[in-house]
Amino acid sequence: MQVSTSIKYALKSLGNIHSQGPEKNIFLFATARGGSTWVMEIIASQPGMKYSDEPFNIRRDDVGRTGLFPDWESVMPDTGDPERIVGYLNALAHGRYRYMNPRPFRRNHRLLTDRIVFKIHELEHLVGFIAERWHGSILYLLRHPIPTTLSRRVFPRLDLFLRSDYYAGLLGDGAGLEEIRALGARGTHLQRGTVSWCYENLIPLRFCDFDALVVTYEELVLT
Repeated sequence: MQVSTSIKYALKSLGNIHSQGPEKNIFLFATARGGSTWVMEIIASQPGMKYSDEPFNIRRDDVGRTGLFPDWESVMPDTGDPERIVGYLNALAHGRYRYMNPRPFRRNHRLLTDRIVFKIHELEHLVGFIAERWHGSILYLLRHPIPTTLSRRVFPRLDLFLRSDYYAGLLGDGAGLEEIRALGARGTHLQRGTVSWCYENLIPLRFCDFDALVVTYEELVLT
């Protein structure tokens, strides 16, 4: 690890002391490039709040450092471990992995916090499970698939969605499933991104088993 990275993690570890309070944590679920960073920072501006920014994004160095989620398979329904996921969230809420704290000296930074907003782009199949186990408040953020797709360069879980027996069981239609897989594998960037968006929002929108405040990015920018 480079010296600069070590210093960064040391500053983040010392920059916040979190003691979980009685108020519910907030779980902000959204598709990548859907405005979630903006919404997360608005919520984290409130007294006592801090954010946990994409704690399941395996492309982030700090997530890789935990050793818990080495690949995208570890957060997918066919191969992931829900208990490990909930245990990890619990550890974050109780002050472990302090090098994953928000960077100090940012706007609205607080040394002492008692509530967290978790920004999550994965775990669509576990939203209800997380809400039940954590008694957390769920905020589900949607943005139209076309601008979302056009602002994304990669769709890191698309191939896993296309191969997933779990999602194939939800879709059910053999001919329709083959068409989806063909577009996801060989379509244009826009087609592939739209397929990924549909997979990422399929369960929350069609098989919802949780109470949530659902808002759209378009509504927010008009207010």
